[in-house]
Amino acid sequence: NGTLTYDGLKEMTYMDQVLNESQRIIPVAAFMSKVCTESVVLTGSDGSVYHIEAGMDILIPANGLHNDPRHW
Repeated sequence: NGTLTYDGLKEMTYMDQVLNESQRIIPVAAFMSKVCTESVVLTGSDGSVYHIEAGMDILIPANGLHNDPRHW
């Protein structure tokens, strides 16, 4: 009947998939920000060692993560 309802939206699984994919390809935010809760040492794929201390702000590049061929 042309009326959009919440229940109708929940049934639109393809619409949900399209919106999720469009956000993956062109994310709204360039970075995701997280705060490290405990100190950790990470080793990169090139052998570089990174010391991350508790309380440090971590920026995760959304575009790099969402377009990584190892996951997509």
